[in-house]
Amino acid sequence: MVEGLVSYNTFKRHWVIPVTLGTLQSDIKIPQSHTKSVQKAQIQAAESSVDRQINTQTTAQGLNIISEPGRNKSMSRFACLLGFIFTAAGCFLFYFALQGELMLWLMAPMFFSIGSGIWAYGIFLAGRKLECKMIDGRVYIRRSLFGKSLYSREGPLTSADQLELKTTMSSQQGSVKTEYMAIYAQVRCADGIRKIKLVEGIEGLAAGEAMHRKLRFAIEPK
Repeated sequence: MVEGLVSYNTFKRHWVIPVTLGTLQSDIKIPQSHTKSVQKAQIQAAESSVDRQINTQTTAQGLNIISEPGRNKSMSRFACLLGFIFTAAGCFLFYFALQGELMLWLMAPMFFSIGSGIWAYGIFLAGRKLECKMIDGRVYIRRSLFGKSLYSREGPLTSADQLELKTTMSSQQGSVKTEYMAIYAQVRCADGIRKIKLVEGIEGLAAGEAMHRKLRFAIEPK
């Protein structure tokens, strides 16, 4: 349909174009060399992305990986803001509950606890740091928060099959969805078999896969 004004007069035309469902397919073949060059460029872009995000150093003993704090600022800010809103709502509900609204005693703790948890998670995202060392078939990790060490783990890491790439968070802006990846390893620690996190906060699936390949190569060079 075409509609508008022509010489101050309304102009409108409508056409119906008959279309039938066809069975033919395009016979255009993309050269294999072009496909390989595109795949290579995508892999190189993913490797460059993960190199910018994760501090990785190859040493004579093995591999050092540091997931620095404060990298996923948008996620931590959103969590802090959302947590603050829920916590503030909980405080207002507590105030009105004290005025005699008995039903609000059920809602106020719920809003306050949910908001406090989300806010605490946002603070954790902002200050978390994960250090990982892979040396002679063993892995050593240390978790810290705003520079204060929280815990450490160590155990044998001798097979690439012990590794697992997982999506831990995701965000969406308009039609663009961003996944945040982490790499885990199934390791026998002093207190039993545990799934410990080696790398975290990798933005993008392709970058996560690039980091996964790097760890696999460090464990089983080919």
